Amino acid sequence: MKFLKFKYTFAACGLALGLYSCGPDQIGPDLKGASENFDENISFELIQNGSSDIDTLKFNEFDEAYFSATKFSEEVTWEIVITGLSSGAVKLINGTGNLLNSESTNWMYGRSTNEYFFQENEEVQSELNIVGLDTVYSINGVKFGAEFDWHMKTVAGVKHIVIDKFNYDVDFGIDTIPTRSGLNDASTDQADPDIVTELSEMRVEGLKSFSMYGTDNNNNGWLASKNHERLLELLADSSLADLPISADVDASNLFVSAFVYGDPSYPNTTVEFKIYEADAHYTGSRDELREFALDSESLLNQPKSDGWIYDVVVNWSGWRHVVVPYSAFRAANDPNSGGGGNRVKQSGRISAMAISLLSYPSTGDYVKTYVDFVTITENGYPQLKK
Repeated sequence: MKFLKFKYTFAACGLALGLYSCGPDQIGPDLKGASENFDENISFELIQNGSSDIDTLKFNEFDEAYFSATKFSEEVTWEIVITGLSSGAVKLINGTGNLLNSESTNWMYGRSTNEYFFQENEEVQSELNIVGLDTVYSINGVKFGAEFDWHMKTVAGVKHIVIDKFNYDVDFGIDTIPTRSGLNDASTDQADPDIVTELSEMRVEGLKSFSMYGTDNNNNGWLASKNHERLLELLADSSLADLPISADVDASNLFVSAFVYGDPSYPNTTVEFKIYEADAHYTGSRDELREFALDSESLLNQPKSDGWIYDVVVNWSGWRHVVVPYSAFRAANDPNSGGGGNRVKQSGRISAMAISLLSYPSTGDYVKTYVDFVTITENGYPQLKK
C-alpha cells in the first residue's frame, strides 16, 4: 500500500518538544525557522527495507526504518512525531538541516521515546513539523507489525534477557525462553483473604501487565509474589553456551529492570525484586549445575542457597522504568527462603527470580501496583527506549 502523503493546516504553531514558533523572528538561537521563501511542496515518506510501498512496519524482520523527504529549499529545524493510535506510544526524531535520510531520521528497533511501547497491529501516524510553518506533513494508514524481539539481543553492547512480558495466563514459549515457564507461579499470603493477582490490560507493553493488590490484614508486610514455578528455570537450557546470564558478568554490570505503575492513592506500595542463586546443587562445574536444572523437576533447595532482594518504594504516579544494579541487592535473611547460601553474589548461578507486593514502609495498608516487561541486562542499562 502506498503511504498517504498530504499536508494540512495545524491549529497551533510549534513542535512536540516545545519548539514554539509562528515565524522566524520568534525563534531561539538554536533553532532555524523557515523563511517566507521556503518551498512548502514537500513529499514525505517512511521507508523500511528499501521501500516506501509498505503498509506494515516489520521490526521483527528489519531492525530499522527511516524517513525521507524532498530536499528542503533551506536549512530548517524539524521534528518527526510518530504516534501509536492505540498504545499512546510516541517516538520523536528531530534535527536541523535540509535533508531527511537514513542518517538523520534513523528509527531503530521500533523504539518509542515515551514510556509506552508500540503495539502489534496498531495504526501509527507520522507527522513532520517544521519550525516557522503552520503546515504539517503526514503519513497515515500504516500498521506497526510484530515487535522487535529483545530477548538475547545485544544492542549498544548491552545484552538483554527478557524474563516476562505478562501477555498470557498460560505460557506458550512466546514471551520467555522456550525451556522455562516464566513467572507463572503466583502465591498470596493466606492470612490476607482478599489479595488479587491477575493479568491486566493496564499495560505499557504488549497485551497485558501483571497486577497485584489487596490489604495486608496481618501486618506482616508481604501480600503476594509472582515467581518461577521451578526455581532453576533460568539455568534449564540445552547447552552451556545458551544459558541466558553469562558466567563471568560482575554484579555491578548486571541490571534488573521492570516497568512499574505508581498511584499516590496507595502510598505504602512497594515492589520487591528477588534473585535466586543456585548454591545447593553446585558442585564446581556450571555445566553440572545446568544439567541438574535441565533434568530435575524438583524445586531448588532454598535453605542451602542464596536469595538477593531489592525493595522499590512506589512513590510516583504513572508508569516508570525501574532499573537496579545487581550489586545493590541485599542478602535475604530468612534461611528458609534463600538465606542459607554462601552469601557471595555469583551471577553465573542465577537460577530464577520473583516479584513481590509489600506494604512498606508501613504495614497493614491497602496497596496496589502493575508490573510489566521484566528484563535482566548485562553490561549496561536496557536500551528499550531512545
